[in-house]
Amino acid sequence: MDHNFNLHLTEDEEIGIILSDHSITDPLANYGLPLVGKVATMRLYSLMTLKANLLILLQPIKGMEVTMVSESRFIIRFQHPLDRKNALLGYPWLLDKKALVLSEIPEDIDPSLVNLDWIFIFFCGYNHAGSYLRLKVRLNINSHLKKGTFIRSPIGSSVWVNFVYELLPNFCFLCEFIGHLERKCPKNYEDNFEDPGDNFAYGPWLAVTANTRFEYNGGFRIPVQPIISP
Repeated sequence: MDHNFNLHLTEDEEIGIILSDHSITDPLANYGLPLVGKVATMRLYSLMTLKANLLILLQPIKGMEVTMVSESRFIIRFQHPLDRKNALLGYPWLLDKKALVLSEIPEDIDPSLVNLDWIFIFFCGYNHAGSYLRLKVRLNINSHLKKGTFIRSPIGSSVWVNFVYELLPNFCFLCEFIGHLERKCPKNYEDNFEDPGDNFAYGPWLAVTANTRFEYNGGFRIPVQPIISP
């Protein structure tokens, strides 16, 4: 409702406040060289703890600042483009055994609206032939992990391919999601929950460990190689 219809304004009140062009700025203008991110976990980190862990993990030469935009989402503001580039090229990152999801912020997009449902899992080497194919993929962290998939040919034949994952963050054997372990799984708190015992569809075999070795061409699998920018 308009309450000004019967007001008598003074000269100063009529002048009002005039905004300059500098008063209206891009919401990202003060973010420097930003990336938006979150940690795939139900745990909430304090800003101080989060920044300390990110500094240890990303090791920016010229420093960085961290700003929270929600309880679980934050912006990293780098002071040098090489530090920002290294943060992206260093994927995948694990922070306290949990997936650290980072993304660039598209122009004119609110950082709180950037899609952070996908993470890189591992690097691929297409030039190494053998009994397995090593791929770098993006996984939707709001979907179940896949144990494998069928590869189907145009003529109708199919073959099942098992998946194992390198650098896999914490994941739940019970609900098959990334971000927590069984003892913290929401399924445990459902009224009709039945403990499956050891009868899980998923297990530690889904994750490649330091003791897991794949053979190819008479030797063992090569170590993870650094990602080289094109």
